[in-house]
Amino acid sequence: MPRHPKGTTAGFKVKPRPRPKDLYGENEDLPVNHDWSHGKWTKDGDQWKPDPNGKQIIMSPIREQKDGEGTCAYHATSVCIEAAYNIKYNSDLPIQLSVQELLDCVKFKVENYKSSTRLKVILDWVVDNYLSLESDYKHTTGNLGSDCLGKGKGADWKAVTIMKKDFTDEEKEEVREKEVLRLVHEQPIIVVFDATNTFVEWSGKEIYRGVTIDDEEGASAITPKEDHEDLQKHAMLLVGYGTTEDGKTNYWIVRNSWGLSFGEGGYGKVARASSLPGGETLITKIFTVEAAKVKEKVPSMAQEQEDD
Repeated sequence: MPRHPKGTTAGFKVKPRPRPKDLYGENEDLPVNHDWSHGKWTKDGDQWKPDPNGKQIIMSPIREQKDGEGTCAYHATSVCIEAAYNIKYNSDLPIQLSVQELLDCVKFKVENYKSSTRLKVILDWVVDNYLSLESDYKHTTGNLGSDCLGKGKGADWKAVTIMKKDFTDEEKEEVREKEVLRLVHEQPIIVVFDATNTFVEWSGKEIYRGVTIDDEEGASAITPKEDHEDLQKHAMLLVGYGTTEDGKTNYWIVRNSWGLSFGEGGYGKVARASSLPGGETLITKIFTVEAAKVKEKVPSMAQEQEDD
């Protein structure tokens, strides 16, 4: 069989696919695709088993909000801190932190219930009180309002804290996706989206593009936010980015808290601004953290299961 020069197919030169426009300039050194969810968990009975291919796992297993409406911020916070810890300390297997402790201990006034301000309050609580491992403060109801058992830093089971809690430009009116690309390349970050009625119905099986309508020329456009029904906020973890094989759509990879049936094993894709009409981002807020140990030895999920 004849061999063809590199960059050709059957003697025809293959034109390299251009980089997405948001990966030029200050982002030229970034890869076109990046994904922190590369290592996958499998379940054997009641035990979670690490990736059979030996890939390093940064993320803990997918959880489900159960009946806890409005608890997405708690889930996103706990897994963001887990990921930051696992990357910083180069853990072979990840730790799993308690989301139930946050649900029980971080209280809100009614007027703040659906605001992204909730994330700031949750992160402040972790700075002031530290956070426990899942094995020491287990996920039970998934609901708000239970008695808090973990207030204060002094408890022996406290494991992890955070050193900083906000992205410096988080208060800007607009989120710059070029900056977000660099941030998520370093580690997963918390992102907040406008959760319209179509977002709530999103199965995660296709790339989410926001609420769109067809204009007179047949092209799709994002509808004004004031036209959206049931406009709320939804927090998820941003774990990576990529481009479809045909090169037509640039997307974010997000980890949701709607269980394994959502998307591909709990993960979905959201279109980046560079692939949306008008170039308007669907992200409304971003938060990033730096994790730190509270005690010298923090057991991984695998070590905790062995102890059980």
